[in-house]
Amino acid sequence: MKKMLAVLLVFTLAIFVMAGCGNKKTNNDDKQTENTEKTEQPRKVAEVSYHKAAESFAGGSGTKQDPFQISEVGHFVLLNDMLKKEAEEVNFDKTYVEGHFILTADIMMNDISDFANWSTSAPKYGWEPIGVVGAYFGGVLDGNGHKITGMFMDADGVQTETSPDYYGLFSKLEGSVKNLTVEQSYLRVSGSASYVGTIAGGTFDAVIENCNVDTNIELYNTMNAGGITGVGGEITDCDFKGAITQLDDSYIHIGGIAGSGGTITDCTFSGNLSGKGYTGGIVGYGSNVKNSVNKGMVSGDTAGGISGRVYAAGTNQDIENPQRAIENCINEGQVTGVTLAGGIVGWMGNDEFDISMSVVGCENKGTVICDESVAGIIGKLSVERSGMIKVQNCINHTNISGKGKTAGIVSDLTGAILHQEGDVVIAGCKNLGSVISEDMYSAGIITYLMVMGDEVDFNLKVDNCSNEGAVQSTKYAGGILGFSNVGFNAEVSAEEMKFSDDTHVTLQNCSNSGSITAKTSNSMAGGIVGVLGLGYIPTDVKNCVNTGAVKIDFTLTDEQIKESQGANWTEFYQIGGGIIGRIGDALKLTTAEGVETSADNVNAKKADINIVGCSSTGTINAPDYSIILNQWEKPLYVNYLGGILGQCSATDGYAFNVKDCTYTNVERGLGIPDYSDIGTKE
Repeated sequence: MKKMLAVLLVFTLAIFVMAGCGNKKTNNDDKQTENTEKTEQPRKVAEVSYHKAAESFAGGSGTKQDPFQISEVGHFVLLNDMLKKEAEEVNFDKTYVEGHFILTADIMMNDISDFANWSTSAPKYGWEPIGVVGAYFGGVLDGNGHKITGMFMDADGVQTETSPDYYGLFSKLEGSVKNLTVEQSYLRVSGSASYVGTIAGGTFDAVIENCNVDTNIELYNTMNAGGITGVGGEITDCDFKGAITQLDDSYIHIGGIAGSGGTITDCTFSGNLSGKGYTGGIVGYGSNVKNSVNKGMVSGDTAGGISGRVYAAGTNQDIENPQRAIENCINEGQVTGVTLAGGIVGWMGNDEFDISMSVVGCENKGTVICDESVAGIIGKLSVERSGMIKVQNCINHTNISGKGKTAGIVSDLTGAILHQEGDVVIAGCKNLGSVISEDMYSAGIITYLMVMGDEVDFNLKVDNCSNEGAVQSTKYAGGILGFSNVGFNAEVSAEEMKFSDDTHVTLQNCSNSGSITAKTSNSMAGGIVGVLGLGYIPTDVKNCVNTGAVKIDFTLTDEQIKESQGANWTEFYQIGGGIIGRIGDALKLTTAEGVETSADNVNAKKADINIVGCSSTGTINAPDYSIILNQWEKPLYVNYLGGILGQCSATDGYAFNVKDCTYTNVERGLGIPDYSDIGTKE
C-alpha cells in the first residue's frame, strides 16, 4: 500500500511503500508514483513475503448466530481483502466490515523457533494490519480461547497528521475483539503519525476484552503505542506481559495496555516498558482507569505505575465527559522517571475549565525512582484551571527515596505562572514507608506546595491524612507537608497578586507518628508542617496530632567551625516544631486589618494563619554547638525548638493565632524565648 507523505521539517514530498502494509515484498527500491520524487526512508525495513488469502472461510455466514470461521492465517488475509473490496464499492453491504468472525483453531503466522532473533533476522512472513480507510473493521472477532503466534511487522509510517497510520493485528479497529491470545509476536514501527498496539493500532470507540498478549514492540518516533492498543477504546480484562522499547529520543506516549486515551478496566501489565516521554504501566497519557494493576517495569521521562500523565488541556477536550478518574488501581512494579515519577501517576493536572479529576482508592506497593520529583502516588499535581482534583483513600506502602522532591503521596503541588484556580482535596491518604530525599524537600503526604499566579482562586484541603514512615531531607521536612510558599510572576510584585475570597489552605485531622529529620545546619523540620510560607493566603491547621520525633541531625566539621570565626562569620540556626517548624516570610505574611506587624502579635486574635486543637508529644532535638561558637563576638549558633512552633519571622510582619494546642517533651511551645509563649505544656 502506498501513501502520500507530507514533509515534516526538512523532508520533501515523497511516497513510501509501507513495509507490512501490503501483500507484496516492500523495500527502498520500489518504484515511485507519478508526480513524486524518491526520498530515502529513515531506516531500513525488513524484506519479507506475505501470506496469500484463502479462497473462502472455513465456514459460517458472518452473522452473530453463524460467524465466519477462521482456522488459518489465510482466512485473516481474506478478511482484509474483503474489507478492501468493500471500501472500493459505492454501496457495499458491509458483510465483512460489520460481520462476525470466530477462531476455530490456533494460528501460527511464522515458524517461531528463531523468535528470539527476529529483531536482527526477520522471519519469512510479514503482517499487514487488517482494515483500510473507509472500511476499518467494525464487526466482532471472537478468539474463542485460541491464540495467534508468530505475527511479524516491520513498518515505517511517516505520514501527514491528517492521515495517521495504525499498526497491529488490526489497523484502526471500530468493532470488537475478545477472548484472544497473541504470543511470540514482534512489531517494529516508525513514523511520527503512527499508532501501535498488538491487537490494534487505534481503537477509539471499539471494544477489546479478555485478551492476553505477550509480544515485543520496538518504536522509532511514533505517536502513541501500547501493548494492547495505541490509542482509545474500551479495554477490559486484558493482560500484557511482553516488552515495549523506544529506540529513539522523541517524546511520545507509551502504555503497557494503551498509549493514550480510552477507558481501561481490570487490566494487568507485567512486562518491561522503556520509553522517553510519558510512560505508564497501564496508559501512557490518559485517565479513566479502574481496578488495574502494574506488575512490570516502567521507565520514561515522566513515568507512572498506572498512568504517565493525566491531563486536560486546550479546547478540544471531551467536555461531554468531564469526569476523569483512576480508581482502585495498584502498582506493584518498578517505576523509574527522569523528571517525574509516581507509583500511580507521573503528572496530573488540568488546563481546561470545569474538569473533575480524581485518584481514588489506589495503592503503591512497588519501587519508585526519580532524580527530580518522586512520590508513592503522584509525582506532580498541577492546578491551573477551575474544577476539582481529588486524591482520596490512597496508600503508599513502600519506602520512597530520591535526589529531589520526595513524598509518600504527592511530591509537587504547583500552580501556573499566570493563573491558579480550582479546588484540590487530598483526603484519607496514608503513607507507611520511609521518605528520604538527598535534596531539600521531603514529606509524608505533600512535599512541596507552591501557590502561584497573578490571579489566584485556589482552595486546598488536606483532611484525615497520616504519615507513619520516617521522613528525612537535607533542609525542609514535614510529617504531612514539607515546604509551602507563594510564588509570583517576575512581572508582578507580591503586593500586586490578586487572591479571591475563596482562596484558602486547610490541613485538618492529620497525624504523624514517623520521625522527621533534617540533616544539615540551617534547616527546618515539623511534625505536621516543615515550613509554612503561605503569605496572603488564609491557612488553618486544625486538630492535627504529632507523636513522632522531630530532629535536626548533623555534625559541624572542624573546617566549618574554623570558617565561622572572625570577620567572615557564619550564622547557624536550627528550627524544629512539634506541629510547624517555621512560619516564614519568604513573602510577607499579612495581618488582619488593624493589627500592627510586630513581634507583639505572635498570637494575635485575628490572623490569617490559625493553629487550632493540635497536639504534639514527640521529642524535638538539635545539636548544640553554642558553647563552642558563641564565645565569639557575634551570636553564631541558635536552636529554635518549640512544642507547637519552632520559629516565626518578624522581618516583614505576620499574624498567627494558636488556640487549644498542647505539647510535651520540650521547654516552650514557641522556640523563640524573646517572644510570648504559645500552647499549653502537659
